[in-house]
Amino acid sequence: MRKTSNERFKEYQAQEATRLRNEKLSALDNYTIALKAIAEIALEKQPQLL
Repeated sequence: MRKTSNERFKEYQAQEATRLRNEKLSALDNYTIALKAIAEIALEKQPQLL
């Protein structure tokens, strides 16, 4: 059965939302990796604070 224009648009919206979510999660992951590295350097004399 053929999809209607509205169904195709909803499918596109869902795929775009997933793509944007994945992009934002990747950016957040990169940020947390950098933040952890900075914290490790800043707290190397007090590792119990990590």
